[in-house]
Amino acid sequence: MLDVARGYGEAELTKTESGDPVITGDINGTAYQLFFLDCRDHRDCRTLNFYAVWGTAGVSLELLNRWNALGAYNKAYLTTDGLPVVELNASALDLGRDRLADLFDRWTVTLAAFPREVLGKAGE
Repeated sequence: MLDVARGYGEAELTKTESGDPVITGDINGTAYQLFFLDCRDHRDCRTLNFYAVWGTAGVSLELLNRWNALGAYNKAYLTTDGLPVVELNASALDLGRDRLADLFDRWTVTLAAFPREVLGKAGE
């Protein structure tokens, strides 16, 4: 997975505080994390969670709800501090290289579209 992630930009494999793997990376200047969830003994993880948060305050729930209504693969919300987050969740079961590349393609599009379609319209 790390090799595929590096094909899209900088990527490094680390661990969460609980010991589960996480890839931290950068695609076209946007930082993200790829969390591995539903793991057994910090391996054999069943769910992937692509995650990005922006330091842009003032994004309305209306904009986020519009984004969520129009997108089939992502979800967006505000952190408790009011910062916008976008996620992409996917099953890791039977995950081959082609499907993983498709997920990274979708994530790359998301990381470009979210700032343009949501963050760029905050304050309008």
